[in-house]
Amino acid sequence: MSSESSKKVNIGMFLMVILLAANMRMTYTGIGTLVPLIRADLGMSATAAGMISTVPILVFAFVCPMSSIIGRRVGIGRMIEAGLILICAGSVLRAVFGTFGLFAGTIILSVGVGVMNALMMALIKLRFPEKAGIMTSAYTTTMAVTAAISIGANVPIANHIGWRGCLAMWGMVSLVTSFVWGRQANAHENNGAAGSGQGSPMIKVIKSPKAWALLIFMGTQSMMFYNITAWLPTILISRGMGHEAAAGVATMLQIVSLPTTLISPILAERLNRIVLCTVLNSIFVAGGVIFYFSGVNAVMYLSVILMAVGMGSGFSLCSFLFSKHARNPAETAVLSGFSQSGGYILAAVGPAFMGYLFDATGSWNLAMVFCFAVLIVMTVSGAISNLDGYIIKE
Repeated sequence: MSSESSKKVNIGMFLMVILLAANMRMTYTGIGTLVPLIRADLGMSATAAGMISTVPILVFAFVCPMSSIIGRRVGIGRMIEAGLILICAGSVLRAVFGTFGLFAGTIILSVGVGVMNALMMALIKLRFPEKAGIMTSAYTTTMAVTAAISIGANVPIANHIGWRGCLAMWGMVSLVTSFVWGRQANAHENNGAAGSGQGSPMIKVIKSPKAWALLIFMGTQSMMFYNITAWLPTILISRGMGHEAAAGVATMLQIVSLPTTLISPILAERLNRIVLCTVLNSIFVAGGVIFYFSGVNAVMYLSVILMAVGMGSGFSLCSFLFSKHARNPAETAVLSGFSQSGGYILAAVGPAFMGYLFDATGSWNLAMVFCFAVLIVMTVSGAISNLDGYIIKE
């Protein structure tokens, strides 16, 4: 293959990674802005509404390790194709059959997203082994951008076509992507991960203290992300902010997080990762403190900006470490599956538990204290997981 044709293939796969990443958050992160409409229509409690955001996390915890194992057998390409089809089917189902359809469809689309969560970094390791930082940046930034788009657009769209039509609409993007991916994937993806070696490295990963630190870091940063996307609009409304204004703040959070989502993996390749991670997490904590103690909207915007800086870096740093701490796509898939599985089990506690604390106390104060405790654990585990070296020893 000539260098010119190779370059064309790489550009094509780069654009394909962007398109695949676009399907991985917009179908479920933006639902937080629709919770007031869904609760009013279906008569759901705050705890049940919190479960809408918790269900995907629980599904991810189960699906991610299974996907890394199955992907080694049937191929990354086929698994990603199946994931896209499930996202489309689930998006439509949850818009059709009331409360049952809402949860059943959420489960189905979450299986699809979980498959892609586990295998996307393995795909990047396979196709771009020398450009992990740049490709992780492109991948995670695209997810953040599409999440911001869905959060900002959901309320205006729902005002015109209803929350059901809004949820179904995002599934059509996955349908188009599945068609394009079927033409783009080649034998490398469809025959499984390259460099798989003999046997599964899962046992070695489980025995690694650094892998467990990465799992905890993944879990705590994910928990904070889901806590914020699920409840920030509702908390702001409880403080007297209008519905559309609260959705606007949630959108601002996603937009402001984009620069750190973009540059964190690139900086992590060039700077001291421990210092970088600790600084970004400390900024997150500072934003949370200001948010908790401030009742002034102008100051609240500052707190959201600070939280966005920290929030934007978490998943991109984790994704980068999946590749950085592994030698080949197979190890990347196993480390990603292990860290995301346990991490999402931790993260699943967040939104529903915050809803429970609010239902029990009638206030968000105790829920915020819970978030501060999570941030402390996130800072410590983040520093440990950013230590140099491979997870799996020779």
